[in-house]
Amino acid sequence: MFVPLKLKSTICLAVLSLLFGSAVCAHAENPAGVTTTIGITGHEERCLTCHEGIEEISRSHPLKLGCTSCHGGNGASEDKDTAHATLIYDPAAGTGKRNPSSLKVVHLSCGRAQCHSGHQDETRNHVDRVRKSMMGTLSGVITGLRYQWGGQPGKSARYGIYKIEDKDGMTPETTGALKHLEELPYFTPYHLKQHQTTQKGASRKKISNHIGDHVLRERCFQCHIDAPPPKGEYRSQGCATCHFRYHPEGKYLGRDPMIPKNTPGHPAYHRMTVLPSSNLCLQCHKSFLSQMTTEKFSIPFPRRNRQGKLPFPGSGQPRMDVHLERGMECIDCHTQSDIMGDGNIYSRQFQAVEIRCETCHGDSTSYPRISKIKTSQDPAVRLSRHYRGFTNKVGDAMAVSAKQQKLANVKAQGKKFHHL
Repeated sequence: MFVPLKLKSTICLAVLSLLFGSAVCAHAENPAGVTTTIGITGHEERCLTCHEGIEEISRSHPLKLGCTSCHGGNGASEDKDTAHATLIYDPAAGTGKRNPSSLKVVHLSCGRAQCHSGHQDETRNHVDRVRKSMMGTLSGVITGLRYQWGGQPGKSARYGIYKIEDKDGMTPETTGALKHLEELPYFTPYHLKQHQTTQKGASRKKISNHIGDHVLRERCFQCHIDAPPPKGEYRSQGCATCHFRYHPEGKYLGRDPMIPKNTPGHPAYHRMTVLPSSNLCLQCHKSFLSQMTTEKFSIPFPRRNRQGKLPFPGSGQPRMDVHLERGMECIDCHTQSDIMGDGNIYSRQFQAVEIRCETCHGDSTSYPRISKIKTSQDPAVRLSRHYRGFTNKVGDAMAVSAKQQKLANVKAQGKKFHHL
């Protein structure tokens, strides 16, 4: 049985208790039936008076932390409009006020200091890294199309979904990392006016007069991690894109009486998934649908018909990816750094991905490289806490990626390597 590798960021309750002093988490119900919570902020919250029965989002985000620490809002009010007036969400997403993890507002929720940002251990600063990742900037898609369509002379990325700069002072340019990206230009002034959402007085937007930039905005940006899904499909944006599951029809199946069961668009449950399954990846990476079956999609693998013809130009017989054929998940190979970024801005996918065939299989002259865990604070130990039935420990020898990072799910035992 293969256990997925994907890391997940966690909130350290010990650190939070230090941050917020003696704030005590408690539940109480007064005679009027009002459920009161005093969470990590030390403020009274009455959210559960209405949302009684809502699922605990995860073990590391228990209900006793309160609701406003992630969602914002006025937790002391029992009036819906007052309570929800200051919720953290991205109005441009068009998905209501339910998601505080959109990249445009995530610094107010998941990205707060000592949650998923501000750590000395860079592997825990997920929000900063995701913003600069390939999924965050879409720089690979943008660069590929613009170069092929004559929109720019070289293959190095110039533009992203938004303007971004790598300010951490560590930019390994020899591996293709970039110091910054500009926002993708608009096709014409007319299209700029159509898309313009910035306030008056903001810096002027670039106009390229290149049709490729129009195609990118209209057709390709729907795969951006912060983009709403195509009509008839259901997924979230930002962090929740990968960490929340949706019913194929967008139905809520949980116990919160305030979330309508017959209105599509909500996650199936108010619950995070720590290790995203391949079904979540296929929401955007649909080219793999012919090799995998999801709850909603099933596309037969291309094979020759009775006349010996393939359903597309070419020769030879397509072969299913051996890893998928054996039942492996996407995150069994692709690491957190592959998916969420390693803190650098890149032009092309191969620059960002740290996994190689040799990482697990070695080559004709040597076994895979290994590195032993020397401290209990090693990320390989922390990440393995999310696996079923085992954890890594000090002294374990783990396979090492092309970027010298330990793989938390590939362990050496003697001359054999075991995928956990």
